Amino acid sequence: MLKKLFGEQNMGSKQKNIWLRIISIFCIMIIAFVLMLTLVMCIPNSAIKQNYDRSMEVFEQEGDGWNRVYTYASGSMIDNLTDSIIISGTMVNDNCSPLSNALSGNGYSRYWHGYLVWVRPLLVLFSYLDIRYILMVVLMFLLTACTLGLNDRLGRGTAWIFTLCMVLAYFIMVPWSLQFCEVFLVTMTALVYITKRYSASKTVAFTGEMFLIIGMVTQYLDFLTAPLVTLGLPLCAVLLINAKELGRDSIIKNWAVLIHSCITWAVGWAAGWAAKWIVGTAILRRNIIEDALNQASFRVSGNDTSKVSRITALAKNIYSAMPFSNVIGKGEKGAMILVAVLYIAVFVLMAVLWIKYRKKTESAVYLPIAATALLPVAWVIVMGQHSQIHFFYTYRMFIISWFALLTAYAGCIDWRALKCSISGMKKNRS
Repeated sequence: MLKKLFGEQNMGSKQKNIWLRIISIFCIMIIAFVLMLTLVMCIPNSAIKQNYDRSMEVFEQEGDGWNRVYTYASGSMIDNLTDSIIISGTMVNDNCSPLSNALSGNGYSRYWHGYLVWVRPLLVLFSYLDIRYILMVVLMFLLTACTLGLNDRLGRGTAWIFTLCMVLAYFIMVPWSLQFCEVFLVTMTALVYITKRYSASKTVAFTGEMFLIIGMVTQYLDFLTAPLVTLGLPLCAVLLINAKELGRDSIIKNWAVLIHSCITWAVGWAAGWAAKWIVGTAILRRNIIEDALNQASFRVSGNDTSKVSRITALAKNIYSAMPFSNVIGKGEKGAMILVAVLYIAVFVLMAVLWIKYRKKTESAVYLPIAATALLPVAWVIVMGQHSQIHFFYTYRMFIISWFALLTAYAGCIDWRALKCSISGMKKNRS
């Protein structure tokens, strides 16, 4: 069984080859990360100065803090605070080498700041407002490509569930903040690739390598917003394709894919960060590792002035990811009752459909997909302080839970039987 899953004949050499490939991919990507940042740092400050000044004016007009677009919806927050840091970091120290500037990080040396690979060249021609518009166009095209791809490979229902998740993530707000875009750019690019190129014939080892790369690219570009989205949604798509193409034969493979891909993504994400700390410390000759470890400890456990309640963190994140949370936030009794009734009605309807039309033989097939819904919960438990303070954007991780649970639920329902039942009711009435 393991030979079949991992696609190797010799199990001893197989394990060795897998780790050699993972190490090779990791080293090549770290070198590429450093080279790309070093190259964009060769662009002189004078080339971007005009658009830099125009961009900083935007933060003076809009404010350089966190602003809600919809008053009572915490999930609709745009983050001008971090974006002002991103734009200010595009101006580099002329007295330092491109390599030193690439690794200095504008006071945030623990991050790679890989977004500068595309932000800095764009500032040569465009201002911050122009870049927002460009991101809107790119993200809308990617959204369309993802939706069409999911529709073609997994059916209309999955495409609609994906659309619902984008609504819950306030996707329309994402292009307003550069720091929110990276996670969705990576996620949607991965989804486009998976829906076009992935098949159930791919081995567990191949899938693990794919998620290693996704994890590394995520930590390179992201400013620690909702990185788990780049694991959860693509992973669900892979598991759903396996389930559709292999049926009950996918059960063992999907559990293996789920565990292996989570591990390789986590290795790529965490080890990629650690590599930045080590390379930065060696090149810049200052202790980035100590600062990074202190920050990591703070993001996990908080400190005396920032107490962490993981229950509070979970509640804030789940609430922000709920449909109509903005209506609930207003505190108007009538509207809250209406939303509560709607929730109950939907839950009762889903429960009735589950009892009457569930395909009992298919439940085990979709269990690994449903298990993916626990990933955001695990993240909040580990990254307690970060999830509690920055819940207004970390909540986007919980679209993984929505997507996993709803697609698993839909896969377990016998929609043909339901359709026949509805048709029969219509005939009886006529």
